[in-house]
Amino acid sequence: MINLINRQVNDEIIIYVNTMDPDIPYVSNNFLFGFKNGFTHKWSYVVPQIVKQNTRYTQFEITLVIPSQEDGEAGLLHLSPDGNFDYKLWAIDEVTLDPMFGYVLDEGQAYLESCEESVEITYISDNENDKSIVYLSPYDPVIDPALVSKDEQLISYVNTLDNPWGPINSYLLLGFQNGFTKEWHYVSPEIIIRNTRYTRFGFTMVLPSYGDPLNGVVEISPAGNYDYKVFATPTQTLDPTDAYLLDEGQVYLEVIPEMSYVTFISDNESEENIVYLTRDCSDCPIWSTDPDYWNLAWGVWNCEIAD
Repeated sequence: MINLINRQVNDEIIIYVNTMDPDIPYVSNNFLFGFKNGFTHKWSYVVPQIVKQNTRYTQFEITLVIPSQEDGEAGLLHLSPDGNFDYKLWAIDEVTLDPMFGYVLDEGQAYLESCEESVEITYISDNENDKSIVYLSPYDPVIDPALVSKDEQLISYVNTLDNPWGPINSYLLLGFQNGFTKEWHYVSPEIIIRNTRYTRFGFTMVLPSYGDPLNGVVEISPAGNYDYKVFATPTQTLDPTDAYLLDEGQVYLEVIPEMSYVTFISDNESEENIVYLTRDCSDCPIWSTDPDYWNLAWGVWNCEIAD
């Protein structure tokens, strides 16, 4: 079992395997760790630093960082969410984040714990209704609200050039189905790298009023689990009816910004209570009646019953 702590240097990863064994096909002394999250089933790869090495064990170091600091080939890795992981360790010939030609040395279980506690959010209700819905928003009026995130690291290890329309006369289409709402979101992605082994995509996630899916700009909410599909199409379109399915799997959408203050106002006379949020109690409240602007996020809820 490997125990990892988020946002810290983890320099006591000890693997009891002889990484100096002459039977290992590579003499470069390069290694690759892969971590598969037990919830999202997503693999993350990092090239570790060697702290100590002998014929009995090898001690490695990796640093867990926020997404914008990630550099797997330099030993900087972002893992999310916290919890259980499967891991594999490969010997590799050259520094790479692709385990295809790696030589498996060890595999087992890892556990990631967070070094940060979630902020406390106070929720007040007289609890007369069956349920209350809480919407949390990453909206910041100070920062340009158009750009929430841009992901250029979506990699599909499928030969997307092999489709009925060929490599030149075909377009790609991504579809994401939310596990809660069952709603599909489609976007025509920017192709960063495309070859016979894999394709790397990029698209921009924005607030609803800024969406332009045909140009790689899409609004996806709420946060959580999604099914995804990758299609080839003969024309640039958001309709998968006549598309050719290339790949499918699972993704997880997380909201990075945190809310510092929550205001809940309700007389509980309706079927549902909707919680609207302000950035700070000292700021002018920012209200919206459109739930599509709000993304779900995690938090510790301190429930109080109003008089």
